[in-house]
Amino acid sequence: MLLYYIANELATTYTGMMIAIPEPEWAIFYAMRTADFAAILRDLAQRVRLQALRKSRKRPQKGRCKRPKHTQEGTCFNG
Repeated sequence: MLLYYIANELATTYTGMMIAIPEPEWAIFYAMRTADFAAILRDLAQRVRLQALRKSRKRPQKGRCKRPKHTQEGTCFNG
C-alpha cells in the first residue's frame, strides 16, 4: 500500500507545482542530459520523508463481547 500513497503524493504535488511554477522554469529539465536528470531525482528522493506516508500504527483490538446469560440481546460487556 505504501507505493499507492507515494504515487498519490507525487501526483498531487506535481499538479500543484505545475500551477505554482511557470512553464519556462521547467525548460532546464527538458534540456538536461538523462544522467544529470537522474542524479537530481536521486538527490530529491533521498529527501523524501517516508515516515509521513507510513501506515498508522496498529492498536490492540478489544476482546470479543462476553454476554452474560440473563441480559438483553443488544448489551455487550467487555470486562
